[in-house]
Amino acid sequence: DKNHHIAVVLYHGADGPIICLRQRGVMPPMPAGSEGMKTKYLYTHNGYTISFAQDRDHFCMLISRLSKDTFLRRLAMLSGH
Repeated sequence: DKNHHIAVVLYHGADGPIICLRQRGVMPPMPAGSEGMKTKYLYTHNGYTISFAQDRDHFCMLISRLSKDTFLRRLAMLSGH
């Protein structure tokens, strides 16, 4: 079934926005140069930092123009760690 809905959420902070896309199903193949393994990956390209995560029945992509280090610190703040 290719008719999966996509949820879009915008997290906005002083250092810039992070866009979250969630979709039911399995995440797409990771691009060459991705870091990570199994269910969590990080990819940087042309000024964007993108996180991919596979949950039980859906996947999530977080997209930002933040640097990789700032992005990872921001994710830790959003998750309460």
